[in-house]
Amino acid sequence: MKLLSTKLIGINGDKNISPESIDIVNSKKVDESISELICQIKGILEYFNKGRVDVAATKAIFCFLESLQGNRKLAISSGELSGKNNHIVFGRALVMNVFIDNIEPALKLIFPCGSFGYTIFRNSDLWPIRESFLNPEYTLHERIKSLKFPIDAYANILSGAEVLSDASSDDEMEIAVETCQMLWEVLSVICNCTSSLQVNWCKYCFRRAEQNLLVCRMHMPSSDDTEYKKAKRISGKFKSDYKKKFKRYQQLRLLIGDNPDFLINPNEFFVSTDVNFMVTNIHDYYFCMQTQKEGWEKSHNSWLKKIDKEFPHVARVIEQKGSNDAASWSEFVDCLFLGIKEPVEKNIHPFWVMRILEISEIYFSYEDAFGDTRKSDTAKKILELYNSGKKQSEIVKIVGVNKQRVSRVIATRKVKRGILGNNFR
Repeated sequence: MKLLSTKLIGINGDKNISPESIDIVNSKKVDESISELICQIKGILEYFNKGRVDVAATKAIFCFLESLQGNRKLAISSGELSGKNNHIVFGRALVMNVFIDNIEPALKLIFPCGSFGYTIFRNSDLWPIRESFLNPEYTLHERIKSLKFPIDAYANILSGAEVLSDASSDDEMEIAVETCQMLWEVLSVICNCTSSLQVNWCKYCFRRAEQNLLVCRMHMPSSDDTEYKKAKRISGKFKSDYKKKFKRYQQLRLLIGDNPDFLINPNEFFVSTDVNFMVTNIHDYYFCMQTQKEGWEKSHNSWLKKIDKEFPHVARVIEQKGSNDAASWSEFVDCLFLGIKEPVEKNIHPFWVMRILEISEIYFSYEDAFGDTRKSDTAKKILELYNSGKKQSEIVKIVGVNKQRVSRVIATRKVKRGILGNNFR
């Protein structure tokens, strides 16, 4: 069957991200961003200082600014963190974590259950504070927008003819509204002054890195730098072909989003721009549709066969993780991510799972080839027998190792000769 040529189409607003935008900003720009953020928030505090805001909230925001100032060197680190290079990056997630660390205890104190301030946050679906604001399903802009509506509703009550019969309750409402309005403006400044890159990757491997980090959990420098040094050694061996494939995968994730639909015929490109579309080859389309439409019971064996055939290194690392017995697609993906030691990635769309398997297969090939610098007499013996024309089944009997070890050593030899295959389309 003839395959369609691969082409990606990124539409839908903020999904049209330039590939250059995934580069980490330099330290000068970071320093300027932090300074601008602090300056604008101080202006807000100065303005609201003349109004009726809760003093505890104001103090918490001042503490946030001090914490942010204290984290400035950490945010623009270019080589001092743990003695390694570029492991932290300034961005919205870093700022919001510092902000919530300071403001959440104060809000719990000044807005007890049943108070006007508590009601405003509850009606905005923003309580508890940390869980709500750091929920990856919603953007900070969406959270800020939801907070504004109940603030304005209470402000209209205060400015209207109707007032509460209890003067103390009237005062409490005014303080709550003013305080929430101040918080809304601070959050708006954070949203406008910080960038939000939703997907980060480890600089040494295929795995996702958490927000503000440039390496995955496995490759963070620690007292035992074995994994870090191994990953650095492996990444130094990557050929330009692999680097391009991985870069392309990153750009696809940023441009298309987490849940792409498939556009088989480019002439159908008249659909609503509220949906992301892309053109891919027909094989990927049918395979993903089988997973999504026909159910896990019918597609389970297809995935197992595909992994065994096209991704032997991945098959080896996941063989003891229960993928064969997975009862659902999501459970199967959990087993895959557990096997490849990917704790951060949460996307289970079949198209992206396939792409992750492709780049992880290449990484594990390199890991087998260059991860262990110790010489192996067993491997040498296996290769000598293989080069002499022996079959793998014969080598297993002669050397006394299992078939998987023989296959792995031979595959490693091919990697070192530059035979990486061409799985990534």
